[in-house]
Amino acid sequence: MSKRKALCLLIFQVLVGCAPVTTGAPTSPPSSGPRGRVVLAVRWPAPRQVQLLPISAQSVELEILTPEGISLAKASLARVPEQSAATLSMAVNAGDVRVVARAYDRDANGGSSLVAQATRALVIKPNFDNACALSLVPVYIPSLNAPNGFNAGAGGRLELLGANFGHTRQTPLQVLVGGVLAASAQRVSDTTIRLEVPGAATSGEIQVIADGVPSATASFQLLSQLTLQCPSTVQPAAVLTLGVAGQDEGGRPVPAPSVRWLVHSEAGVRGDELARITQDGVLTVGSATGTVMVAAVSGSVAATASIQIQ
Repeated sequence: MSKRKALCLLIFQVLVGCAPVTTGAPTSPPSSGPRGRVVLAVRWPAPRQVQLLPISAQSVELEILTPEGISLAKASLARVPEQSAATLSMAVNAGDVRVVARAYDRDANGGSSLVAQATRALVIKPNFDNACALSLVPVYIPSLNAPNGFNAGAGGRLELLGANFGHTRQTPLQVLVGGVLAASAQRVSDTTIRLEVPGAATSGEIQVIADGVPSATASFQLLSQLTLQCPSTVQPAAVLTLGVAGQDEGGRPVPAPSVRWLVHSEAGVRGDELARITQDGVLTVGSATGTVMVAAVSGSVAATASIQIQ
């Protein structure tokens, strides 16, 4: 998704010789000379469209400044329900200017906050049409903290860590796992998402889309096979770390498979009386003898082994 970089462009066109509009008033006295009309075309984002103009954007403000930062004119455009596009225009004097576009959301209390912005220089030439395109940069861009990528079996649980997941602002959320939408994705906070891997997912990438803004992707491998690495016999009171190897559906090795560790005892004996295991795979054996079954599980994929304590 991030490779497509589907941007929402704000297109500005300067039309010379047009009458000024009344939507914005200059904050400094206008000088004499040729004037141009700056026209802003806005394409509002669709609810499930991936772009860099956040879905929560409810208004766009356009400001024209001198190169020194003096405001010449300012106007805003409110979003209208069911409207996919709109235009905003204002008149300014010819010459060098700086164009600033800002997008705002609206909270439950009627206030607003900045969600995206962009700026660039523009030369308004007399008797000449000028075009200027800006790509608004979101204030909140989701990111994934996954230096080694993610892995899990179909139905397995994943915890995604990162930033700007939109929990506080309660903006729309989508998570794509191996090209499939994870309907179970739940935000725990602005930095944590928990989900189950969709059954139709394949190895590929994971991407978070918060408020319509995509994160950079992280690699994902779908576990299809697990193999335990553990001894068949141990002595009472032993402490050892068990290992597990994994492969994805293409037979490629999966380093450090993400699994849940379980331990079960023989019939009639509680498992924790014979041995206990942590989620790091550390097995602590008790003083009694017997047989325990150790399992590494990730969704629908599992590996088991029998260990004799003697």
